Amino acid sequence: MAEEGRDAMFWTELVGVEPMSYRWFMAYPWETNWVEVVNATNWYFEITNVDSWVAGTAVMVFVSNCNGESVWLGPSELIVLPKLVYIPATNYAGGAGTASGYPMTINVFGMPTNINRVSVTVTLWGLTHDRSADLSILLVSPSGKQIMLMSNVGWTNRVANGSITFDQSWPPPNQSGPLLPPNGYYVIYRPSNYGQVTQMPQVGSDPPPTHAGVYSANLLDLQYDDPNGCWRLYIYDDVSGAKGHLDSSWELNFIIE
Repeated sequence: MAEEGRDAMFWTELVGVEPMSYRWFMAYPWETNWVEVVNATNWYFEITNVDSWVAGTAVMVFVSNCNGESVWLGPSELIVLPKLVYIPATNYAGGAGTASGYPMTINVFGMPTNINRVSVTVTLWGLTHDRSADLSILLVSPSGKQIMLMSNVGWTNRVANGSITFDQSWPPPNQSGPLLPPNGYYVIYRPSNYGQVTQMPQVGSDPPPTHAGVYSANLLDLQYDDPNGCWRLYIYDDVSGAKGHLDSSWELNFIIE
């Protein structure tokens, strides 16, 4: 178990005749076979900088001693705890600003590269904000393509612990209506840039997610890209007077053709 963005550690607690040797094996969620991890021969094993992409990874270890005795331990499953993200990070009492994770990242690997087309969907889990229209949410792909998932949606309505999937095949949200239906907690929308956002802010020394003109709001722009690499999500609250948070992080899903 590890918090998003931190390292996960697996270890053994065996007492036996030394020296003891260790061989670690793992299977990512998209794999069906166990793979031995090269050079993983210590009594502990780490997976660095975990995120939702590797949640559910299974790990096991083969331990043997100098008498020829051996045992398999595991498997254990990696549980990734989402990191709470404040929106905005500074002046949380109600000022404008970027989220405390800016950007939030998912490092995708293990996906095929010889693809004809890929469909991308993005889900935010547990979004709360006093005024959802204040939010601009931008996705940046590993190739640098930039898709505005949502801006100026929901007017002055509050969203409470809502989960939103962005899928190009669905209709867009109502700009002036509430983001969630009454008593609803999950919706699916097409991306929309009602705010006609052209520039997200820069933070520190990181390069800003620049764009020449209004950002695209079309996930089909990504359909011929290699999905492997670092995906980034930027959330910006552009109006003072409201606040919120993202409780359960975000996730990417791909349909490969």
